[in-house]
This record gives sequence, C-alpha cells and structure tokens, in this order.
Amino acid sequence: MKTSAVLLLVALLFTYCNFSDKTRENAAQERTPEELWKEEKAKQDSIDNLVYDKMQKTAFGDFVFGMNKTQVAELNVEKEKLGKYNYSLSPRFTNQDELYQLTLKSSGVKAIKFESDLSGNYTNLFKIIETRYGAPLMQKKFPSVFDVQESNKYLMSKWEQGTKIIAISLVENNLNSYAVVCDIFDSNMSAAEKERLNKFKNKDITEAAEKF
Repeated sequence: MKTSAVLLLVALLFTYCNFSDKTRENAAQERTPEELWKEEKAKQDSIDNLVYDKMQKTAFGDFVFGMNKTQVAELNVEKEKLGKYNYSLSPRFTNQDELYQLTLKSSGVKAIKFESDLSGNYTNLFKIIETRYGAPLMQKKFPSVFDVQESNKYLMSKWEQGTKIIAISLVENNLNSYAVVCDIFDSNMSAAEKERLNKFKNKDITEAAEKF
C-alpha cells in the first residue's frame, strides 16, 4: 500500500510539473512580439539602472560616497598611478563623518615646465576620464600660467553623471609651483555640506538678525 501511494504521489507531481511547464509555454506563446520586447527591455533597464546607481555611488576605485573615516582608512590608498603619472588622494568628509568628495592631485610642476609637464599631466588624466565617461560637459583650452595665477584654481573640464561630478582644474600650490587636481564629489552631499558651513560661518550674524 505504501509503495502504491508513493508511486501515485510521484505520478501526480510529474503530471503537475508537465502541466505547469506547458502552461508557461502557452503563456509565452500567447504574448505578442511587442509584449516580449517590452519584457526584455524592462529587464535590461533594471540591470542598467543598477549599474548606473553603482557608478554614481563610486567615487574612485573602492572609495564609495558615504563611507566613514574608518572605512576609508582601511583601504590604505594614499597614492595612485593613473596612466603615466602618480596622483595623491585626499578625502573630504561631512560633519556626520561621511565621504562626499575625493581629490586626486598631481605632483607640483615649476612654471618653466607649465606648458610641457603640466599640460601632459592634464591630458593624461583627461583622456582616462574621457575614455570612461565620454566627452565632458565643458572643456577649456589649456591656459597660460598667468590665467591660473589670477584664478588660483582654474577649471578645465567637467563631467556630470547623475549626482556624481568630476572636475579637473589647474591650481597654483605656491609661488612657482602648479598642479593638476581632479575633484570627484556627490553634488547633493556637497551642496548640503556647503550650506552647513555657510550657516556656521554666518552663525553670529544670523543669531543677531533674529533679534530684530
């Protein structure tokens, strides 16, 4: 009796599986090509969204926006060779101990090599980022040393990928020394931090104004 019951159960399961498979096959056959295309597109869009979301949250390498100081320190990355040049890495955190910006900076170059070494360093970094993200949102021609002296930080090119911003600039370190810097930051976190710092800076004025 027990053997017969087991065989009957197996037969029922087999019949159910076959019925389910045929039901799914029939359902697939009943869908129009347009419906099938929409389904595949929805799947691909979902994958693309996950990839894009991860890209936005990634500052550089294993650095992710929102990391705390301990997590950043555990990565133990202070310098990185990109292409032909080395760059130092400097993180910036919000008052809540969250990484919101990472800056890559080249070694200093004397003014006499401004148009050769510094230009080559900038072009190297520009091509690397362009390869990853395509043409920048804005790009300027390589300036004179006097233009950088006047602005102190001369914005050269900029990319925007959602909330992730990448900006390459030329800076004057000190007298007769110049470098390429690349700021990578989350625009929302950066804006919130700037607002907080401005409020803190103008705290006395704001508190006094409230008395009027």
